[in-house]
Amino acid sequence: MKNHTAQNVHLGKRRFAGLCASALLLMGTSNTALANTEPRELRLGVLLPVSGPLAFVGVAKKKAVDLLVEQINARGGMDKHKVKVFFYDTESNTTLVAQQFRRLAESDKVDIVIGPTVTGETLSARPVANELKVPMVPFAGTEAVINPVTPYLFAFVPSDRQAARKMLESVKSKGMKSVAFLHSADGYGQTGLRVMKELSAELGIPLTTIEEFGPRDSDMTPQIMRIRAGGADAMFVWGVNPGPTIIMKNAQALGYKKPIYNSYGVASQQFIQQAGSSAEGTYVAATAIMGAMQFEPGHPVRKATEKFIVDYEQRYKEPVSTFTGFVFDAMNLVERAVVKAGSIEREDLAKAFRDGGISFTGANGKLQFRSGQASAQSDNSDPIVILKINNGKFGLDK
Repeated sequence: MKNHTAQNVHLGKRRFAGLCASALLLMGTSNTALANTEPRELRLGVLLPVSGPLAFVGVAKKKAVDLLVEQINARGGMDKHKVKVFFYDTESNTTLVAQQFRRLAESDKVDIVIGPTVTGETLSARPVANELKVPMVPFAGTEAVINPVTPYLFAFVPSDRQAARKMLESVKSKGMKSVAFLHSADGYGQTGLRVMKELSAELGIPLTTIEEFGPRDSDMTPQIMRIRAGGADAMFVWGVNPGPTIIMKNAQALGYKKPIYNSYGVASQQFIQQAGSSAEGTYVAATAIMGAMQFEPGHPVRKATEKFIVDYEQRYKEPVSTFTGFVFDAMNLVERAVVKAGSIEREDLAKAFRDGGISFTGANGKLQFRSGQASAQSDNSDPIVILKINNGKFGLDK
């Protein structure tokens, strides 16, 4: 009797252990299934120059990336996909960018890339993006970048044509009849010169003197003297720092008194800090975000960007710039592509851009991707404002 009872107890223990094991197995299977249904993270490649000549641009952009990714993940991600950033410093080196893009695509397995920053870098990365079929949203908008249209590049930055037109319209509205053009000897400067020539003829504001400067030039006094001798009513400077800052100081030292306009290549507070008193009274063609807080409260750009402006300036104790606005728009465009695609696979994201229908108003005006177009900018975007520097601050030129 005792043996029979002991045997029953033993069998009961075995059955109980078996049931527990089965339950654990089922729980493990269930947990695995749940884990497999969790949205995977969006792997975001970011290419920015946080060292080298363009560091002042890249550092500001990196701050904006950090802030926005933190905020996006805090609210659950892009369409429930948390964002993981894979970042490389381009070092302002055009040759390095292509290698870094390939590393992002092949080693880091990113889903999409934002950046790089300037025309030369973007043209270096573009063929790699097309070869490896990785969508890229660059921070360059020159016509050389978007023409011809390629299947994996999706631009949104205002074109040099839009900025040039706004600058020419401004001088024309002030009664000026001619302009001198001083541009950088690089892709940004060359495309700027080409569109400026076309638009100056169209608007009847001739370029009476055309000069250029190299990226390592430390004194542009001879160019400014020739411009002054040419008698133009205003001088346009088309380039990114440090060149324009040097030009402002040289012009001040020479006593150059005509109006000076800079392109959006210097549209940040750093330009004022570096140029100091020589920037006083000069004009800058900037993207809409830099005038947003001076717009009426109901203005679409102000409504879209005000929270970002406040958050960025409170965290970093510095004003937003054209460059931080580029990041704001890029991140918003990526998120809209994710939602539209219902996926974060590379080809699905590229198709979401290609097919058109992604649109919103942001730091660069009204953006809308249309089927078959490489840029979200259009004649209706209204992305550029003219700012005047007074007392060390930017103000809308009204």
